[in-house]
Amino acid sequence: MEHLQVVNLGTLVSVKPLTQFAKDWLQENLDPDVMMMGPAYMIEHRYWPDIRDGFNEDAYFEGKV
Repeated sequence: MEHLQVVNLGTLVSVKPLTQFAKDWLQENLDPDVMMMGPAYMIEHRYWPDIRDGFNEDAYFEGKV
């Protein structure tokens, strides 16, 4: 199951949650002042690998993969 729709925009990465698990995780783990474009979080490219890895680890341990 895909939890996130990710689009690399160069300087930014657009991350749109597709499941409730993803929405909750992003709200709990991202800065509340992160820029939004509609339902997608706009994340600086340099931060994406750490966010992706943290999300994947938590999804694995929660049995969501």
